[in-house]
Amino acid sequence: MATFPDGAAPVCCVAKTPDREEINLNNLTTSEIVNSGYFKSVRKEMLQGKVPEPCQFCFKEEENGVDSYRINQNKVWFDRLTREYIDEIVSKTEDDGSIPFNLYSLDLRLGNVCNLKCIMCQPQDSSKWLKDNQHLAKVTKLGTDIGGAATVFQDKAKFYNRDNYEWYKKDSFKDAVIEQSSNLRHIIIAGGEPLLIKEQKELIQRLVASGNAPNITIAYHTNGTIYDKDMLELWKHFKKINIYFSLDSYKEINKYLRYPSYFDLIEKNLQLYDQNSPDNVDMDILATVSNMSMWYVPEFVEWVVDQNFEKICYKDSLDYSVGWIFNGIVHYPEFLSPKVLPAEVKKAITFKLLKHIDEYKDNMVFANLKGYVDMMNSEDLSHRLPELKEYLINLDELRDTNYKETFKEMLDIGLFKNE
Repeated sequence: MATFPDGAAPVCCVAKTPDREEINLNNLTTSEIVNSGYFKSVRKEMLQGKVPEPCQFCFKEEENGVDSYRINQNKVWFDRLTREYIDEIVSKTEDDGSIPFNLYSLDLRLGNVCNLKCIMCQPQDSSKWLKDNQHLAKVTKLGTDIGGAATVFQDKAKFYNRDNYEWYKKDSFKDAVIEQSSNLRHIIIAGGEPLLIKEQKELIQRLVASGNAPNITIAYHTNGTIYDKDMLELWKHFKKINIYFSLDSYKEINKYLRYPSYFDLIEKNLQLYDQNSPDNVDMDILATVSNMSMWYVPEFVEWVVDQNFEKICYKDSLDYSVGWIFNGIVHYPEFLSPKVLPAEVKKAITFKLLKHIDEYKDNMVFANLKGYVDMMNSEDLSHRLPELKEYLINLDELRDTNYKETFKEMLDIGLFKNE
């Protein structure tokens, strides 16, 4: 079970979202959601060997040779629970798709409180985005069709309701998590920015007090702008902590993409975590790949290598003999997809990244990078290119940034040559 900042609860974080009013923690308890019609339907289709509609994104990635979230999670859970245990869980599934209410995995997007406003996000992801989105809804002229830029901003402004983003503050929700803590094996905690959310720390303190923390692995998604020494002490009580630092690139590129992340502060905080984290803490970088970041992957990798991290991105396990930067690709909003890039830019990026993959195969690589190159080239969405240009112009007016300076190399290879 995953949760989105507004309380919507899909089957996982990359699944298509169910009706936000119907399957929502503002209206239903966790047990009611787990056995809702949406969840039961997905289980039945899985058991019938069908591809459930909410799972389309993963299957599309797999068609392009990408190890999707679905594939990765299957591997993780076979290892975490064993095949026999999973078979036992499946055997308890009723004909209508209902199951006993035992939460093994919980993916928590604890509201939208955040200190950044990344270019791929919206008010639903970050509280800082609200005013910008309201302005963009008024000034964006291009993309009035389904999935277009104007439609995206107008819909986000129209349907945003601040009251929906505080479900995680309810005692009933926190009590339900603690009640399930003897079953829980894995929790993902994100936001917004989770290290800004005081209820997150309270929940962790209660899990420690429950005595069940040694059985639980927690994965954090944080933007690296906050260093919290208190959390280091709390994390010692858990089986494992995985921290994923959300960085999309380096220096000024990352500041533009994850505005206004001051990179000197991020560098300092990453070094502090790398040097001071307990032994049970693993740390990685998780990059969101958009059409404005793909060109800069080699430079980003060089920056990571130059940091000489002892723990971040590196593993002792034989399964990870090289360093990895984990990543996910932007599907939405569509005007930020790599598929939008013009043909000559795709060609230049393809050449650069394939050369990078060959040079760094024994040192540091982006997971799935070859698959993302193939995905970029699999479809032509260049009709969205004018929407991308308008978006960058409007952002610069709002934020006093300058995309022409920040992404000069992409303009030099022809990003908006025909616009």
